[in-house]
Amino acid sequence: MANTTKVKKVEILSKEVCIDFNESESLKILLNTFLEFSLYENKEISLEEYQNIKEKDLFFRLKDYAYYLLKFRDYCEKEMENSLYKYHQNVDYVNQIILELKNKNYLNDESYAKYACEKMFNKQYSKARAYKELDNMEINKDIIDDVLKDYDEYEILKKKLSFLFKNSYKKKTLDNAKKDVYQKCLMDGFDSTLIIEILENINIDYEEKNEHDQIMLEKDYNKLKRNYQNDCDKKDFQVKLIRKLTTKGYSYDAIMELIRKDELNND
Repeated sequence: MANTTKVKKVEILSKEVCIDFNESESLKILLNTFLEFSLYENKEISLEEYQNIKEKDLFFRLKDYAYYLLKFRDYCEKEMENSLYKYHQNVDYVNQIILELKNKNYLNDESYAKYACEKMFNKQYSKARAYKELDNMEINKDIIDDVLKDYDEYEILKKKLSFLFKNSYKKKTLDNAKKDVYQKCLMDGFDSTLIIEILENINIDYEEKNEHDQIMLEKDYNKLKRNYQNDCDKKDFQVKLIRKLTTKGYSYDAIMELIRKDELNND
């Protein structure tokens, strides 16, 4: 392109404007860019202005992309920044757009953190995990501390433990169900002392517990019996059976009693 060029033709499309120049070169730009530079037919522009048009159009496209993203959900500042950098790496443009969105309150980390905190509460996240999630979003630590100050971890943990225990207790002994739930909640970031405190308040009638544990033992016993009995002799079978069942938390005496009953029934 020479030092100057002339607008030969202007074609306004639905969302863009197509500009033809007299050097058989065309440029497709946004309407905002077109209006800002007043690109009427036969207007003569310099090479520097031509480059400015392209740069400004890139800025407008990047800003349109930011508003497009906000149509679907809220963003925190860092999320928006990362999304814009995937589109284009111009630091000045990204900073300008972020500042505009903040000034218009379209980006507000405090509001975003409160909303995210509510969602994590409903998903039964521990306070430690909620803090980590917000910290990973690079939310200011003062904001995180403020939104989490009333985070009722005890109430979350009570509901979570109740649900997990009911499911685990259907398949395991009382003690093993409690161990299973303890490990799951600990892995989810809940405080161990708090977990133990709530688990200790789960009371099962002694007779009900013994009856339940006996049913679980018989189920596991019969399952293992089907797996092992045809693969080894009687002595090895019993050794494997006892080892496997004791690792599941059943008492040795209860296992031996069940083995003796089974032998008597098969004699």
